Amino acid sequence: MRRLTRRSALQILGATAAGGVLSGRALAARETESGSFTTEHYGFRTYERYVPSGYDGSPVPLVVMLHGCGQTPSTFAAATRMNALAEREDFLVIYPDQTTLANPTQCWEWFEPENQRRGAGEPAAIAGMTREVRSNFAIDDSAVYLAGFSAGGAMAPIMAAAYPEIYAAVGVHSGLEYDAANSALGAPAAMSFGGPDPQEQGEEAYEEMGERAGVVRTVVFHGEDDYTIDPINGDQATAQAIRTNDLATDSTDEEFDTVPETVRRERSSGHRYTVREFAGGDGDVLVAKYAIEGMGHTWAGGAPGSFYTEPDAPDASRLVWDFFVGGSED
Repeated sequence: MRRLTRRSALQILGATAAGGVLSGRALAARETESGSFTTEHYGFRTYERYVPSGYDGSPVPLVVMLHGCGQTPSTFAAATRMNALAEREDFLVIYPDQTTLANPTQCWEWFEPENQRRGAGEPAAIAGMTREVRSNFAIDDSAVYLAGFSAGGAMAPIMAAAYPEIYAAVGVHSGLEYDAANSALGAPAAMSFGGPDPQEQGEEAYEEMGERAGVVRTVVFHGEDDYTIDPINGDQATAQAIRTNDLATDSTDEEFDTVPETVRRERSSGHRYTVREFAGGDGDVLVAKYAIEGMGHTWAGGAPGSFYTEPDAPDASRLVWDFFVGGSED
């Protein structure tokens, strides 16, 4: 039996994304009209920043987008079309970059213990970029959000636990629960079979929040035919978020409604999907889960011609934004 080395494990994590994809810069420029899309430096790292043409110095929301393995900020922006949405809805977007210097397959290393806590590693860098934009632009501090896909999706629950005072809501697309694995060798097992008990991971995430503990609303998307990160991980990410937000609400189970409202809709030319919503004691939806039939390891909706998108699926970018701002999906 071949020994699974760190490099081979990371190769499993980074499914190839080479060739046959529209240029991220070219497609992003076409989609975003007259906004500004620039590369910014943060220490030894970089991030892409989109400022909509309508920005006039008045406070606006900020969305942080974390790409998956084999992607770059510009290709992720093009695939999700989040910049085009930002142009229409008037918010800023940043895309932190995980380069091949940091990881050979451009994966966020969510599975390393130093990247699962506050004040260290990749979470500190992502939070630092977020703070930098908040300092340089008029950002509504109550409307700072983060969403990620695949390895970026696995980082989203970590950012929610490590920096709950920064992010009001997060999106976990084709990702995993908080602290699903603790090494590069353990990551593929979690991806294939799920991580630890999500109730325990929810409690661990709450403990990581510490004195900053607070509700971080969470929306989860997962394809039911995802063979890269098994759909059980979407279920676990949902259950972990419910438990963490329950504890952040009142430190007990008494007021959190764990009976979901299930809605089933069908797109005339796309995939059917199920929505499960979990509300707090005041009736506000704190956690939502989208399970999309027939979809693999791709961003739901998104641009035709890009890797890791399923254009006929419900538009995850729009649904994530609507969840963030508390709107409906209609």
